[in-house]
Amino acid sequence: MKTKAEDRIERPIVDGTPGRGGTALDPTLMPTVASYLAADRGRVPESLKERSVRDYGADLMGKECYVSPDWQKREFEKVWRRVWQLACLEQDIPKVGDHLEYQISNQSILVVRQSETQVRAFFNACRHRGNRLKTGCGNSREIRCSFHAWAWNLDGTLKDVPCRWDFPGIRDEDFGLVQCKVEVWNGLVFINLDPNAEPLEKFLGEDLLRHFSQWPSLATRWKAVHIAKELKCNWKVAIEAFVEAYHAFKVHPQWINYAGDANTQYDAYGLHARFIVALGVPSPHRRSSISEQAIVESMVTTEFADAWTTSTGAPMPIPTVPEGRSARDVLSDLRRDVLKSRTGVDYSQASDTQMLDLIEYWIFPNICIWVGEGGPLIYRSRPNGDDPNSCTWETMVLLPHAEGAERPAAAKPNVIPSGTSYVQGAPELGRSAPVFDQDANNLEKMQLGIHSLGFQGPLFGRYMEMNIRQFHRNLDLWMSSDAVPTGS
Repeated sequence: MKTKAEDRIERPIVDGTPGRGGTALDPTLMPTVASYLAADRGRVPESLKERSVRDYGADLMGKECYVSPDWQKREFEKVWRRVWQLACLEQDIPKVGDHLEYQISNQSILVVRQSETQVRAFFNACRHRGNRLKTGCGNSREIRCSFHAWAWNLDGTLKDVPCRWDFPGIRDEDFGLVQCKVEVWNGLVFINLDPNAEPLEKFLGEDLLRHFSQWPSLATRWKAVHIAKELKCNWKVAIEAFVEAYHAFKVHPQWINYAGDANTQYDAYGLHARFIVALGVPSPHRRSSISEQAIVESMVTTEFADAWTTSTGAPMPIPTVPEGRSARDVLSDLRRDVLKSRTGVDYSQASDTQMLDLIEYWIFPNICIWVGEGGPLIYRSRPNGDDPNSCTWETMVLLPHAEGAERPAAAKPNVIPSGTSYVQGAPELGRSAPVFDQDANNLEKMQLGIHSLGFQGPLFGRYMEMNIRQFHRNLDLWMSSDAVPTGS
């Protein structure tokens, strides 16, 4: 959704106070994402040049939504029962008969591949006595109850009732499985518990649909990693941490050499939002200058190292930055070479920002999708029942897939026990695992602190946490309305 001229803010709203150590964090002096895109050697998608900045004020916010069981129960009624939510990827159910259970609060939805072109979703309850029909994932030619063996076809129509003579009032057309609305977009399977829900395209909005049309479809990637972990924090605390880069210089100090954090670009689109973090450039928080060569060396040898290895896993030789070239140029070219050697995909026409930067879209209320090759991720945060102090956090890594080549099977979820670190429980994340531990440790401490009698509620930044303010504005609209709001 485009903003009115009077709502636009061309620069972050901060007071320009110099940072510690003499680093001037004056936003009018910082390089902008737009300036990095202007220097891009490729054809930058027009959507990345758009701005949609809103001013949601600077008021202190309440904390009930993070700690109240009653609020969490109302969230299920007002939000989760009415909102479109990501259930799985199409590649999670590639074969006819594949099924997958998606859970939200006390509801279980069975997503089924009915045919090569058709996906169905059903409330996961037997029409006879309510027994849960399937758990986890698997493949079957029918959906048969494990209690009394009632069975349904993959399209949900009633197939078999043992001792049918004892149920004279049953009509097949009245006892099919109850369907849940389902739509597939960009290789992603969305469900909605509300039978009267608006179409998914309307929910996503014309801006997001247009933006995503300028990127390769997510359906062309394959899910190489899927990690799920219970975090001892509210689901909103978890998702909010990943729609701002304000925390990066403190929580991820290794990024300070090669990630623009304080000058991240934020944009709001109705219910949804976006940020763009430029990589291959120093953080404005750096207290001293850094050479282009040092930027390259730092980025290639830290936690991003797994993205800069050869197809055999050997470390990639660190390239030299030629005179007159930038670290962004060199890192983008290196990334193109690495991906081509691993996948056979030719990225010679892709822009530098597509290859390098962290470009994330937040789909209300709980999904983050990274569309660039620099961070091919999907995040999902879900509440765990009525407990406001617990959520399930999921990380999926979607890697490029060469056209015409056989796509590897999608990774099954690796569920890490609560209390187990990402380093211990998710070796498939490689050198990124410590980064997730850095975040998770802070999120659980944050939830504890929110309960403090000395904490009144969060004071979100006016620009750097603008997207969180937008989220709460929209969440409040959903919580107070019987009709589905369109976002603001």
